[in-house]
Amino acid sequence: MVFYFTGTGNSLYIAKQLDENPVSIPQAIHQKPLEFTSDRMGVVAPVYGHEVPDMVKEFLKATRFHTDYFYMILTYGNRHGGAAELAEQLCENCGISARYINVIKMADNWLPGFDMDEQRMIDKNVEGQLAAILRDLNAGKRMISQVTENDRAVHREFVDRMSQSPADLWQHLLKIKENCIGCGICEKVCPTA
Repeated sequence: MVFYFTGTGNSLYIAKQLDENPVSIPQAIHQKPLEFTSDRMGVVAPVYGHEVPDMVKEFLKATRFHTDYFYMILTYGNRHGGAAELAEQLCENCGISARYINVIKMADNWLPGFDMDEQRMIDKNVEGQLAAILRDLNAGKRMISQVTENDRAVHREFVDRMSQSPADLWQHLLKIKENCIGCGICEKVCPTA
């Protein structure tokens, strides 16, 4: 049983490689009771700001998973910032014993920050990464993806920068070409930076 949250399709693609009929978290979250039983259960989600999206956090907090093998696969494009470690902490806080958490690098499709034509040209070996993950899952491997001190530093820097930014920063970034706030976070695409 695989649950997924996807914004642009990367996580849905991975979820469909893991399960023929993955379950959408935005749809499942409205079920009552939020309780599922299976030999193996997984969650596939994108990395937003080095963490899983808020709806995935809400789903994990509200759901009872009855399984011997719970895993997470997190998709990201540029930097994961220690997302596996942060997801493991989230699972622990939710009373979930995660046996396996891994990240998979895909095209970065956060449109305000990356050029999709450029991203399509980069071979990120998604199929190779996916094959390794499938081997791990089929073998029942227990592992949390390695997180380096650099990953943690990137996340700390991001959190610090975000704490100094306006509360509605994301809305500004989405309208960057029309309304740049000069925050310095998006220098690559900001026309006034």
